[in-house]
Amino acid sequence: MADLAKANQALARVSERLAARPDLAAFLHYVAQEAIAQLGAEAAILSVFEESRHVLQAVACGQEYRN
Repeated sequence: MADLAKANQALARVSERLAARPDLAAFLHYVAQEAIAQLGAEAAILSVFEESRHVLQAVACGQEYRN
């Protein structure tokens, strides 16, 4: 149940961010950062499949910042 609450909070933050700043590139970067935080990952890459060329195109990436 705690995982579901954490995921719902993350979705709420992402939705609020998109509403406040509808710039696609900045939003996708934010989504990558949120995914890193939620998964405990070191990095994330968001890709879109370009069907006409049959390739994945990276559209955003993020990295966990450690001191």
